[in-house]
Amino acid sequence: MARTHQFSVCSKAEVMLLLELAREHEPHIHLSFREYGEILQIYLETDSIELSEYLNYMLKRLREQQLRIEASFQRPGAGAPH
Repeated sequence: MARTHQFSVCSKAEVMLLLELAREHEPHIHLSFREYGEILQIYLETDSIELSEYLNYMLKRLREQQLRIEASFQRPGAGAPH
């Protein structure tokens, strides 16, 4: 059963992740995209629920890592990691 996911991506890292996952899992993922001004919407259609869940997991994991990094720089006295 095919499942289509629409992602409005916010960062270059998210775009790179989704493109890499689509490449790695070809032909089980069909990729298309649209640009609306500065917004890029990526559409991924998967041929299995498991692959669909994996895409969501990987994107969620990336976003959580980005939030942790951002939070570490927002703490008082925080500087660039050494």
